[in-house]
Amino acid sequence: MLVRSFRQNQPAVLFLLLVLVPVLWPGVLTGEVFALARLRTGMPLARMLAHMLELAPWVPWFVGMLFTVGCALLLDKVASDAELFDRRNHLPALLFPLMMALAPQGMWVGPAFLGLPFVLWAFARTWSIQGRTTSLGPLFDAGLLLGMAALCYFPYIFLVVVVWASVAVMRPFQWREYIVPFVGLLVPYYLAWGVSGIIDLPAMDPLRTLAGRARSTLQHPTTLWSVLVLLVFVPLLLKGLANYATLYTRSIVREKNVRSAFLAASLALAILFGFESLLNRTYPAALLAVPLAVIGSHAVLRPGRDWLSEMAVWWLLTAALWMRWMG
Repeated sequence: MLVRSFRQNQPAVLFLLLVLVPVLWPGVLTGEVFALARLRTGMPLARMLAHMLELAPWVPWFVGMLFTVGCALLLDKVASDAELFDRRNHLPALLFPLMMALAPQGMWVGPAFLGLPFVLWAFARTWSIQGRTTSLGPLFDAGLLLGMAALCYFPYIFLVVVVWASVAVMRPFQWREYIVPFVGLLVPYYLAWGVSGIIDLPAMDPLRTLAGRARSTLQHPTTLWSVLVLLVFVPLLLKGLANYATLYTRSIVREKNVRSAFLAASLALAILFGFESLLNRTYPAALLAVPLAVIGSHAVLRPGRDWLSEMAVWWLLTAALWMRWMG
């Protein structure tokens, strides 16, 4: 079965993503205009992607597949290397595409989705300092990567707080470990600002990412979505949170540090999602897909009854297919 296959530590099962992700690509292509409109304004890397998506009709499909599969694999590796689970599995790689497909925009690459690989890599570099004698190099790398992510989606700049929170629980206080990520964060921004001035590119407009409501023709949640939230999504998350709390209490100090850092990252991404939804009335799934995929994986990793976990994931898959093709 699907969940049982991804619950094992068998890397070969990841090849199923090459089938699952194309199936979940939207048949009703209503997200294209909206995604391009968000990419054309704001930060320079987002503008570059907008120009690339207009080269040929097949380019958005290819880029969406590439980013979805790539982020799923990267999240799977980050969660395993950081020991967010008590045993290795590939469930985050399965649930991440489902969480993206259930959102109104689907897998169209918007600014937040474009910067997500940099964010995941920054988290990996930050959490790698656990148990190390030196940490300035990884922390500078984390700040640099968040700066690259902010060149796609400016609110990512505030995730430096996650780096500081992770340092606070993993390391004794050293003021340089809080300054270095901030310096790394500023480097890409000022380099992009200088290059834009030298070769006369359009100026960056960071506040455009935060203000203004973009018109879209995206599918809006239907009755099926409401039923899904009530009957499957909420119990799945509650079960995942309960399992995560149980695992946290049984963890040793080293594992508790990383798992509490993940909670800080999840809270920060949820706050960014809240601001985006309030200011722009848009709902970038990339901001919530990461924590939801990990928490959902905890729910089905040790469900108590295997048939319940299988039924829940198949229900999510069916709802995602309906949302993408019939919504």
